[in-house]
Amino acid sequence: MRAAAADAFVARALTGDPVLLPAALRPLDDDALCAIEDAARARLERLPSRAYVDEDTAELRRRLRRVAAEAAAHRGALGPLIAELLLDWRDGRESAARLVELLIADGRLDYAAVVARMALRDDDCPQRARIGASLARLEAASDGWRDALAAFVASPTVDAWRRLVATTPGENLLRRTRRAIPAVLAEGVDADAVFTCATTWGLVDDAVALVNRGLVEPATIERRAREAPAATRDAWWDLAARAARILRRRERPRLAG
Repeated sequence: MRAAAADAFVARALTGDPVLLPAALRPLDDDALCAIEDAARARLERLPSRAYVDEDTAELRRRLRRVAAEAAAHRGALGPLIAELLLDWRDGRESAARLVELLIADGRLDYAAVVARMALRDDDCPQRARIGASLARLEAASDGWRDALAAFVASPTVDAWRRLVATTPGENLLRRTRRAIPAVLAEGVDADAVFTCATTWGLVDDAVALVNRGLVEPATIERRAREAPAATRDAWWDLAARAARILRRRERPRLAG
């Protein structure tokens, strides 16, 4: 999508119903979504600074942020849209229904449950049935997830990890993995075992983060490197070397004085 077409899309979105925006974005490819997000943010940058805006400009800012966030969400980056929906719900512009659903999709289950319960306390809560259905799914899934978590903590094997991830809510494997890693670490599972299991399907950012924190031994990564396909083996060896450097820096004694 050319820049002019993306800007025209943004202009139409600003005059339309925000509820219809996801349907308009759904068939677009990543290049088009990036162009629309860039066009919305470019318009934002041309507006007066926040300290000197009237109500109309403030509303225009909000709508432009929403267009940019919706485009980003359709590429898999849910954070900006969650932030916008949270503000809209707080200010009474929108129900919490979609916010709860996106929090679940992003693997932020505890947060989703808190928002859903807060929303349902309001007798005039819009889309009460939709929010209640999301909360019911969360509560139904939680028992199976807790059982799988306990099983993994007791025996942190690859098979137990597969069962845990399969029961973890989230719209895709990456988001389920993102929720599972901190959960098992909080239960005291060894970081090397977590890294080994979490990288069963390949490198993921949250497993690399364990390396960057100095929690994973180089030997653990080297075992993965030896098992990896030739095309990805160099990435594993590079990560093992990084782990070794991080651990050496941590072990290096500080000079007195």
